[in-house]
Amino acid sequence: MKKSKLTFLLTVLSLALSLKSWSQCSTPAGLEAFNITPTSATLAWEAVPGAIKYAVKILNGPNTPIYEVSVALRETSLEALGLSPDGEYSFKVLAWCRNGGSSAFSRPVSFRTPPAPVGCDSPTGLFASDITNLGATLNWDAQPDALKYELELSDGDQYFLSEVLTQNSYPAYRLASGTAYKFRVRAECSNGDVSDFSPWIAFMTDRSGAFRPQLPGGTQAEAYPNPADQSLNLMFPNVEEGELVEVMAFNANGQLLRQFSLTALKGQPQEIDVAGLPDGMYFILAESDGIPLARQKVMISHK
Repeated sequence: MKKSKLTFLLTVLSLALSLKSWSQCSTPAGLEAFNITPTSATLAWEAVPGAIKYAVKILNGPNTPIYEVSVALRETSLEALGLSPDGEYSFKVLAWCRNGGSSAFSRPVSFRTPPAPVGCDSPTGLFASDITNLGATLNWDAQPDALKYELELSDGDQYFLSEVLTQNSYPAYRLASGTAYKFRVRAECSNGDVSDFSPWIAFMTDRSGAFRPQLPGGTQAEAYPNPADQSLNLMFPNVEEGELVEVMAFNANGQLLRQFSLTALKGQPQEIDVAGLPDGMYFILAESDGIPLARQKVMISHK
C-alpha cells in the first residue's frame, strides 16, 4: 500500500513538473543594437524556443525627443526608423509562445544614435584621365555622405555642360580637339545640404586633327624664347594694366602641369619660370575672368 502511494505521488509530481515546463515561455535574451545611424538602428535578439511572436517596446531616454513604439512581429530583428540624431534610446522584448503563455519583458538595452553630419564638403581629388582629341574622363574622390553630384564643364567660351550624377566620374564626349576645358563639381549630401563647388580643374584635349577658331584679333600672345630653357617671357597685347591673368601650361597629353596667376603689365613682357618643367612641347593658355586671352605652343628644352 505504501509503495503504491509513493508511486502515485511521484507520478503526480512528474506531471506537475512537466506541465510547469510546458507552460513556461523564456524571456528573450541576447538583445543588441547595431547598424546605428543618426536616424535609424537595427534591433535584434535571440530566438526563444516555442515562441510564435515577439513584442518590442522602444523608448526614448533623457534629453531626447519623445519616441514610444510598440511592435508585434514574428522575426527576431527590427529596423527602428525615425530616430533623432544624438539621441538616447532603449528597447526591451517579450515572447509569446505556442502554449498560450508569454514571458516577462527582458531587461532593457540602451543605445545612442550618432550626431547628424555637419555641413557638406566640396568634392576633392579632381583630375581628367583617358584624354583623347574628342573626349576625356572626369574624375573626383567620392564623398562618404554624398547622394549625388553636380558637374559643370566649360571651355570658358561657347561650350558649357551641366550634369547631375550619382557616380564620381563622367565620360565627356564630343569635345573639340586641341581645346582647353575646365570642370568643377559640388555634392548634395544625405543631410540635405549642398556643398560649394570645387575649384575649377583644367585639362586640354589632344590636338590630333584639331581645328581651332582664331582668337579675337590682337590677342595672340608673344612667347619667347621658343624653345625656352629656364624662363619664358609672355606678353599679352590686349590686356588692361593690372588685369588678373590666369596662366595654365598643358603637356602634349593635355595634362595640366602648372597653373598660376599674374597681374598683367600692359605692353611689357612678363617672365615665368619653366626650369621645373620636363623637356617637351607645351600649350600655354591664358585667360581672364574665364575669357581666353591667348593660346600658344612652346617648346621647353633644357641645355
